[in-house]
Amino acid sequence: MMAYGQVYRCPKLTLLYPHHAGLGEREGVHATYPITGSDARRLSVATFDISRDKNRGRRIGRLLA
Repeated sequence: MMAYGQVYRCPKLTLLYPHHAGLGEREGVHATYPITGSDARRLSVATFDISRDKNRGRRIGRLLA
């Protein structure tokens, strides 16, 4: 993922994992880290509850914005 981010000059990378009850009630971004050697690039770790049918497209969009 870091290689793709470098090649395509992505300012934001997101690792997206399935959300589950053990993570608490809230899906979303859980941590954000700066990428070494870059002033603006960052890596986020997020979860997404695929069992919720309502507004999936909009919810994914908010996570990746």
